[in-house]
Order: sequence, then C-alpha cells, then structure tokens
Amino acid sequence: MSVQSSLQVTIEFDVPAKMRDGVTLRANVYRPVGDERWPVLLTRLPYGKDFPNAGGVLDAVQAARRGYVVIIQDTRGRFASEGEWIPMRQEALDGVDTIAWAAQLPYSNGEVGMFGASYFGFTQWSAAIHQPEALKVMAPYITWNDPLNGVTFRGGALELGTAASWQLSMGANVIMRRHMLNNNFTELGTDMYIWSKTMDSLGSEGYWSLPLRKFAPLAYKDIAPAFYEVFDAPMDRELVEPMTILGKHEQVTVPTFNIGGWYDIFLHDTLENFRIMRQDGTTPVARESKLLIGPWIHGGSSNPVGEKNFGFASTPALINLQSDVMSMQLRWFDHFLKDKDTGFLAEAPVKLFVMGRTSGVMSRNGRWPVQLRHATISIVLDMRIH
Repeated sequence: MSVQSSLQVTIEFDVPAKMRDGVTLRANVYRPVGDERWPVLLTRLPYGKDFPNAGGVLDAVQAARRGYVVIIQDTRGRFASEGEWIPMRQEALDGVDTIAWAAQLPYSNGEVGMFGASYFGFTQWSAAIHQPEALKVMAPYITWNDPLNGVTFRGGALELGTAASWQLSMGANVIMRRHMLNNNFTELGTDMYIWSKTMDSLGSEGYWSLPLRKFAPLAYKDIAPAFYEVFDAPMDRELVEPMTILGKHEQVTVPTFNIGGWYDIFLHDTLENFRIMRQDGTTPVARESKLLIGPWIHGGSSNPVGEKNFGFASTPALINLQSDVMSMQLRWFDHFLKDKDTGFLAEAPVKLFVMGRTSGVMSRNGRWPVQLRHATISIVLDMRIH
C-alpha cells in the first residue's frame, strides 16, 4: 500500500461555484486533510451529487486518499444547483467555468482531470472542445458523440424508448424543485405518486400513447418540454448542435481514456471517440488516448449480463483477475496529473473483452480466466494498433 493510500480525507458539501451568468452551481468536495495542493478530478452530473451513483465510476473517498481533490457537481437546474434545467444545452460553458473555478481552489494545484459516465461523460467532451487551460486529461465512459446516433434518433428513427424513459425519470427532481417553496406536502406526494405510476406503466401503456406530439406520460405537469423539440425539427443538426461532439474532436487537445461496453447503447460512438483521438488528435498527448471495452450494458457492468455469464473476471471490479476500472483510471490520471510513470502508456492502447468459445484449457502463463467447456469465455487481450 502506498503512502498516499493512507491519507485522511475531509468532505465539504454544497460548495458554491458561480458561473459567468451569475448562476451558482454546487458541489461536494472530497480532499486530503492538510495544507498541500493536489490535482483535481472533476465530474458534473444531473443525477444528484449526494446519491451513490455519483461515485459509481470512481470512488471519491478512495481517490482522495490517493492524493486527489475530487469534485462532484450538480449540473445547472438539478438538485442543489441553481438555474433552469435544459438537458445538455448549457454544459459546455458551465463546464469551462467550473474547471477554471476548480483550478483556483486553495487546495488545488491548478491541474484538472475529468471522469464520469454517459451524461457526465458528455459533460467532459463538451467542456474540452473549448480547451480550458487547466484541463489536462479525461476518462469518458459509455458516452456519445452524435445525438442522432442513440440519444434522440438512431438510423433516422426516433429513440422513443431511451428518450422518453430518461426524460420522464429526470422529472422527479423537476417536480420536487417546483414544490420547494410549497408547504402543501400532500400536493407534492400526489404529484410524486402519479409520476411513479407513470414510470411503472411505460412499458405496458406509455409507449403506446398516441399522438407522440402529445405523449401522455411526459405531458403531465410539463416536466420534460425538451422531449417535444424533435417533433418540430426531426433529425435536425442545428437543434442538436449543443449536444454534439462529432466533428469537434480536433478541438480537444487532451488525452482520453475511453471506456465502453459491447452491449452499451453508445458503443459505436465510444469506439469512434477513441479512433478519432488516437489517429487524428491534434496534439501528441491527445494521440495517447486509450480504449477499454467490456461485456457491459449502459449503466450496468455486473456479471451476469442478462442471461449471459461471462465470469467474475469480466467485471470492472477485477478485470482479468488483475486490476479494476477505478485503479486503471487512477493510473491514467497519475501519469498526466502527477507526472508518474505508471506504465500505463507503455501498455497496448486497446483492451478488449473478447467474445467467443473455449475448450476450457488455460494458457500456459495462467493469465486468462477460464470457464467450463463450451462456455462463453472472458478474456482481456492487448490489441495493438499498427
């Protein structure tokens, strides 16, 4: 165990950061105890900084014990942060302002890395295209670059399942915020009950609601007006421009450790994010980008996956019985934020969980996890790009 792993940690809740338009966003800050200055690991998410999923990708306490300031921020209009919730529209400049704020904190050494999955993978890319000076490295997980390839549309078809369920699920916080100044808790309880029943009935009733322009589940209390924008401008590039990274990769100058899943809804874009940065990155460090793909779904990486059992070595907790995703991310950050030679860059740029079948014989070096004869195997192979 390293010396840094035993550092004591202090936590500050609801730390304010003022954006350029005067709106205050709030974050929880985890940092080592003492007067030293440390590099920052930042994530910005709309799902609640105080909930367990905020640290699901990277444990804030453990990262702080390793010598990082970890900042988990509620995005604009969500939970403890001020402002209006408009999905994905204001994340770029809010991200730039938050990075500058984080770099100037008294316990920060001025260098920032970003991490997070899905929406808070997108908040990394959207800020990075503006090249904030303090941002040095990123680790985006299961996120998109083209909203017309899985967020709002896919192959020209409306992504009703993804868009409707996500927008509706985000409505819980919208309802609660509307009742913050209302002492009538009965009304809040009624609204939350109706919301929950609507969520529960999406599969049996909600998705059959017609016409889509008046999609009944989301029409309640007008909790997701952004959902209806696409009906007036389907497949409109201008409409989705604020949530688009495709075509802007050349503006990202920092290296990215891209993590995805074979069953993830944004698999294609994760692969493309890596390929573009690796082959066409505009800086030498951007071309140091890496890729990790496991047999995981969007928002879930435990084993089994559905009815498929890929073995314990397929889980992020102990990949190939050698490492875990959090440790891999910290090795990545250690290299670029602490100038440590962790050996990460010397490893193959691509690590893949290879689908297939095996006769059940372990390789001579004993490295590969093996299952019973004819079982689906879980192998992480180093695949070098030539």
